[in-house]
Amino acid sequence: MLSMDDIKYIRRMHDVEGCSICEIMRRSGYHYETVKKYLDMEDFNDPPKPPKELPSLLDPLKPVIDKWLEDDLKAPRKQRHTAKRVYDRLREEHPGQLEVKLRTVQYYVSMKRKELCCQFSK
Repeated sequence: MLSMDDIKYIRRMHDVEGCSICEIMRRSGYHYETVKKYLDMEDFNDPPKPPKELPSLLDPLKPVIDKWLEDDLKAPRKQRHTAKRVYDRLREEHPGQLEVKLRTVQYYVSMKRKELCCQFSK
């Protein structure tokens, strides 16, 4: 992509000076298709790229975490898992599989708890 200064230069040569595409090519050194592309463009904003959907590294362990959190609903309040305890327990019981940081586990546990609360409050 050319800088805005280069694009303005190409458009000025065409609109103000009346140069042909071939003349603009010779002066600017850009390829014919590049010059034509920027002369034909109306909107210079690039369309936003959709974010890539990558699988979570936590995906293989989500069923285990879900089971612990569902079992916690039946346990007394003081005996429930904290996100830190879930992380520590995953490190102990699944040492080769845990490739995520504590913050990832905290985020997932938070989202799952909200989901479980909504399910059981209805």
